Amino acid sequence: MSVQEGTTDRKLEEEILKAAKLSLGMGKEDVQSLMQKMVERHAYLFPPDIQPKPLSPFMFLRKEVRPFDDQELNLSNRIAPLESDDRDAIDKLRQLDDLVMDGADI
Repeated sequence: MSVQEGTTDRKLEEEILKAAKLSLGMGKEDVQSLMQKMVERHAYLFPPDIQPKPLSPFMFLRKEVRPFDDQELNLSNRIAPLESDDRDAIDKLRQLDDLVMDGADI
């Protein structure tokens, strides 16, 4: 679907439907409804009348301000357990620190 042109690419739409059904486990009607909502949201967030002319890789986004009630947050004093990706990142940072401390040319 091209929001700007008001056209639909049926082949692309079918590919998106197929991928969403597989990855999200949704039925065809649910996926179509989700796609329609996303197209409408894109049109709302990126209104064509405020976009730069000529077309640019940069687009203007409509700002939304939503009230936020921080009383609904459930904060914990516990430290979240590390996962393997976290440990790997920390190990790499330690290695980098060691290289810097040793004066290595990084």
